[in-house]
Amino acid sequence: MKKIKLNLNALLKTLIEMERDHMNEVELQIVPSQYDCGERQPAFLHLEGIRAGERKDYESVDEILKVEELKSA
Repeated sequence: MKKIKLNLNALLKTLIEMERDHMNEVELQIVPSQYDCGERQPAFLHLEGIRAGERKDYESVDEILKVEELKSA
């Protein structure tokens, strides 16, 4: 199972926005971390709201990296 650690306030902000937009479903996708020009880019959770067959992109919430992970990147 893939896991990701997120800042709760950042995730909650996105979920509240989805609720205000009256979305009744959410599709979640964990995108793994990647290296770009030698620098580690964090993994992130991408969120897409769904209502009556319509979809809206709510962007993403980056993972929380430990200090050790930042130093080893």
